[in-house]
Amino acid sequence: MATLVPLAAIDPALVDQLLDTAFGEGRHARTGADWLEALSFAALDDEDYLVGTIQLWPVALTDPKGRAHPMIMVGPVAVMPGRQGEGFGKALMAASLGAIDAGFEEGAAPL
Repeated sequence: MATLVPLAAIDPALVDQLLDTAFGEGRHARTGADWLEALSFAALDDEDYLVGTIQLWPVALTDPKGRAHPMIMVGPVAVMPGRQGEGFGKALMAASLGAIDAGFEEGAAPL
């Protein structure tokens, strides 16, 4: 199955190529922040070929009183079109959620 590694360990050009393939070139809208390294992963197949990525981003919801409430935005979750349905996306989601849980278990928010 997949080997999951921190997304920061993957060449950013390969990540962009995968995202462009999965979502098209018009996918470049960003939050204005950097993705959260501790919560973002890449999936490599049995031949160490990059087949999927997940990025999590810090965002905030501002309430009517102007208070910011920190949140985490998930996405994109990308899997190469020819490899979808093999469980890579599920494994990436599980890894990110597990990293969030581990951050809370250690007593610190993952942001």
